[in-house]
Amino acid sequence: MQRMIEEQCREIEEMQVEFNNAGTLLQEKYGQLDMKFHELQELYEARPSRPEDLTMIQDQSEQITRKDDFIKK
Repeated sequence: MQRMIEEQCREIEEMQVEFNNAGTLLQEKYGQLDMKFHELQELYEARPSRPEDLTMIQDQSEQITRKDDFIKK
């Protein structure tokens, strides 16, 4: 009976070590993914404007200017 209890205690300790190792690995993986996410987010936020968007903005700005001039007249 005592031998079985000791064996179970050893198995529990081994399982706890495996669980802790798995937790450490998950934390490392989370850290890597979080860092990659922030890198991608920075790239996304710093991306250059598309040429078609710049053209559309310029066209709309010109329309606003023409309409403002018309209203002033």
